[in-house]
Amino acid sequence: DQTQIEFVCREVAEPETPIIPDFDIDYDNIYEDFAKAGDIEKHLQLLYRPFTCAVDVNCRFSLFELAILLDNTRYDPANHPALTIRLRNPSAEAKIYSGGKITAMALTADSARNALLKVIQMVEELDYKPDITNFSKNIVHASFCLPFKLDLEMLSEMHSEQVSGNRELRPFITYKIEGTAMRFAVFPNGYVLLLHSRQHSETRAAIAAFLPILAQFKNGYLTPTEKYGSLCGDVTFKLLWEHKLEEDKEGILLYS
Repeated sequence: DQTQIEFVCREVAEPETPIIPDFDIDYDNIYEDFAKAGDIEKHLQLLYRPFTCAVDVNCRFSLFELAILLDNTRYDPANHPALTIRLRNPSAEAKIYSGGKITAMALTADSARNALLKVIQMVEELDYKPDITNFSKNIVHASFCLPFKLDLEMLSEMHSEQVSGNRELRPFITYKIEGTAMRFAVFPNGYVLLLHSRQHSETRAAIAAFLPILAQFKNGYLTPTEKYGSLCGDVTFKLLWEHKLEEDKEGILLYS
């Protein structure tokens, strides 16, 4: 009931002891010792995203027919509505849906896009007539969580040429990497997203270069509530903002 909800919120609002990490990270050289790199990525909760893209082709497919006619396919409608195709050149996984949606997932942006085009060519050769509409691709390619909060005001002041922000639209600042399309979305609780990468090696290099900068703007340690996102109404904070960025086709959150 309402009384119980208010009690929980008051409980959360009580002063909490910050979580002091029991590990040390050399943020200047996180990949200097590859034997320790895996542990460091684990402590940072570093998660890489595959590169994906999708199109609608305004065409209905017979998935049973495609499963018979195409090589390296899997179709199990009881468990998944799509036909899965394993591609080798480029190395990728594609899915075809009966309603006309085609998706591709690969280790680089170019491979995902080329896989999509290859699948379209494959169905054209089977006398389907796809009409490509609504091309989209994912833009979030990695995330990690620092064990400390960040002073975004100071970061913005010291790196004003790289940083943009709009508190009315978003709770994060955007840090651009010169000479590339890549951006970091940096939250005050130490949560960071990398956007607009093209391949895994580029993602990794960008993170390694950005961590020493972030480490200069440590602003205290996180409380359990801040670290685990258990504030009232904020349980899905990370997923919410990742979804918002993926859905922000006009770039309003990043560029306004």
